This record gives sequence, structure tokens and C-alpha cells, in this order.
Amino acid sequence: MDSYRKHPVPNAASSCEPLSLATGCSLSTEPAAIAVPFTEDAIHDASPRGVRRPYDPNDALQFVRGEGVYLWDVDNRRYIDFVSGYSSTIFGHSHPRLVNAAIDQLSILTQLVGLRHPWRQKLESGLAELAPMTSPVKVWLTTTGARAVEVAWKIAYAARPGRLVAFDLGFHGRSLATAEISDTAKLPILPTATDRLPYPRCQSCPVGLHPKSCNAECFEPSAEWIDKNADELSAIIVEPAIGARGYFYAPSVFFQRLHQVARRNGILLIDDEIQMGLGRLGGVFAAQTQGWEPDLAILGKSLGGGIVPIAAVLGNALLMDKLPEGYESETFAGNPLACRIAVEAVDLLRNDCLLDRIPMIESWIAKGMTCLQKSSKQSILVDWKGASGVLEIVDDTSSRNSPTSRNKVAASTIARDWVTKARDLGLLVHLTGPKRNRIAIIPPLIADESNFQQAFKILELATSAAQARSLRH
Repeated sequence: MDSYRKHPVPNAASSCEPLSLATGCSLSTEPAAIAVPFTEDAIHDASPRGVRRPYDPNDALQFVRGEGVYLWDVDNRRYIDFVSGYSSTIFGHSHPRLVNAAIDQLSILTQLVGLRHPWRQKLESGLAELAPMTSPVKVWLTTTGARAVEVAWKIAYAARPGRLVAFDLGFHGRSLATAEISDTAKLPILPTATDRLPYPRCQSCPVGLHPKSCNAECFEPSAEWIDKNADELSAIIVEPAIGARGYFYAPSVFFQRLHQVARRNGILLIDDEIQMGLGRLGGVFAAQTQGWEPDLAILGKSLGGGIVPIAAVLGNALLMDKLPEGYESETFAGNPLACRIAVEAVDLLRNDCLLDRIPMIESWIAKGMTCLQKSSKQSILVDWKGASGVLEIVDDTSSRNSPTSRNKVAASTIARDWVTKARDLGLLVHLTGPKRNRIAIIPPLIADESNFQQAFKILELATSAAQARSLRH
């Protein structure tokens, strides 16, 4: 099946010759043994069911070391890590500058509760300078993305009481509050104070248009609903691209129209860039590259350099002061160790040419995805944006009672087989999507062309496992 994408692949060769394996990217293990402080038999698995992910083939592995784009498991097998901790390790594993900063700070000062220190002030002022707002900005530090979403929600409610609007594919955390606005399992504990709108599905556009030339016509019903219910609404929270729930990309005009509707109704707009910000889609803040200005913006994951948990809410100074003094506190929020590493991480992103590499990374992903689609016997859709890409196995089992589809394998099963085979060949990719029939690649921003050549060669080889199962049925 042809992709919905009709534009040429940027900076990529037009032919789809087999991707070569670059020197230095062998899947063989390193000769030096890795010291493992435990054996699998010696560990009692005390993890409860609620934290396990049996649907994820990578959940079966145990890792002991990471360096750059690679992870090693307990058997000393090396893997290209194109999951990147769901974007928490955009600098790769154990980046020397971040590790050295952590070691240095560990010997000086690591923890303060609510007290000021130079690294906190440096981080807050640095983030304020980068914020995607034109007015003066203040910064609220938290420990996790979910906590940052809750703080942003509280600020928005204090400024404008009402319900929070989210999008149906969005993911903003798994706490009691954030689960209510996320596409995830939840318990009926809290009363619902939220509404849901449909996020664009450009690969299967409901109005048959192309994201490069549309005016976000799919958003029109949502705009009308917002106008009608504006008096009851506090804020709208949105991701610049759907991350955790399947890597869906919306055109810039969608966010621009959403911004216009929010502005004319006085509704606050919250930009959740926890997973898709800090370079993943191009700029420090994706909202800036998409041409819209949020009232509140949230960062997390990669802000801690893959070493410490830290997140931040940024917003207009007057808005951020809507909560009274002493209203919020966290024991570990803004501690010296986390702030020191976050300062180094932001500086790395801005001054180590990583943002300049995004167009080049996008061209490598574009070529790999396009060639993979052409070579695959499966019906797949592909898409990409910045330093991320996704392929979707098309589910052709909808008419299960028909003679032609009765014995076909579900797309989710084929996708799982594909990810499993890629894992066995030394590549970690992310099985995702509401139907778990999407496979995302989320590389660190330090990955080079040879890493992408190797990764797409493995994905090409991995199709054989998925195709074999399909043919057996």
C-alpha cells in the first residue's frame, strides 16, 4: 500500500538500493566481558503485574550497561537503542559530559528541600530565555512529567476555573489526575472534570486531504464545540505530536487554528512537550517550529539527560503567580543534582550542534521508512517528523467472516513479531499505538548515519518473521 505521503524524501537518494551495513556497527558482542553483579536465577522477581508489559517484546530482557546509542544485556549482547527511554536519553547513554557533571555534583551538594541554590537559578533563567512565549516567563520545577502536568492544570484552573479539554490520543501521565486526561487505563476514583476531542489522524484523514496542503478541516467540528462550550472550559492541553500512544503527527496549521480558537474564547493552552520537545521535532520547543504560542509549556524526560528525573512548567509570569505562596511543594523538586545535570543537558542541546543535526536525521529516517515500505510484502503506512518515525501494519482482518480474511493474522500480532525479530537481531524499537500495530523508532540525537543504516537493515530482515507467520495462516 502506498504511503499517504506524496512529497519527495528530503536529502535522500531516490533509489532504494539495499541498505549497506556500515563498518563498526556489527551485531557481535564486544570481546571484553561485562561484570554482572547478579545472575537471573539469583533474583526474585518481585514486580507486580501492574508494572509489567508482557505485550512488549523488550520487556523480556535485562540490561546492565549503556553507552552512546547502545545497550548491553546480561548475556553481553549489544543492541542499538532506538527507543531511547521514550526520549529520556536523547543524548545517548552515559554521555561523558553529563556523567562528569553528575559525579562532580555528587561530591558537593545533592539535595535541598525548597531552598535556593545557584544551579536552580541558572536552570530557571536559562529555560525562561528559551520559552516559546513573548512575555516575561517564570519556571516551576518538578520531579516528573505527571507532576508537571498537575501543576500546570492547577495554575490554569486558578486563573480560569472550568473543565480541562484533552485529545483522545494524548498521554500526560498515569497518576490519578493525569490518567483522567490520558489514553490509558484508569480507575473510576476521581470525578470526571475533562472533555476529549479527536486528534488528527493524517495517515487516514477523515476528510480525505493531505497534511501538506490542508487547512486542518478535520478540526472544524472541534472548533465549533469549543466555541459553544467556552464558558465552561478552563484550558486545553495538547502534545505537539502524539508520543506514547503511537507517534501521530499533526500539521502545523492544526495547532495554529487551535491557538486561534483558544485565544478568541479566553481559554488557556497548555503545551505538553515532555516526550516530543527538546529537539525531537526540530527546535528546543516544537511549538515554536509549528508557529503557535502556548500559555503554559511543559518539559520533562530528556531534561534530566537520562540520569535524573526532572520536569518543568514554563509560563507567563502573571499566570504562573496565580497559585498562592506555599501552595505546592515536592521534596526532590529542583534539587542541586538534578538542576546541575539539566543545565548541562540544555547547554548540550543548544551548543553541541545537536539541533542542527535534526534535518539530517529526518532525511535518514525518511529514506529508511520509504524503502522499507516499498520492500515489505505487508501493507504498511509510514510517517516521520524530525528525529522520529513510525510504521503502521494495516489491519486487513476487519471482515473476519469473509473467505479472504478469515485466516489472516491480526496487525498487532504481525507488529509484535516484527519487533521481536528486530530485538533478536540487535535493535530495540517501540511497539505502540492504540491497537499496538505501530512500530516507532525514537533514536538518540547523537545517532549517526551508520546507526540508521544498520537499524533499517535489521527492520528489513525482521519483516521475514512477520511475513512467515502471515503466510502460515
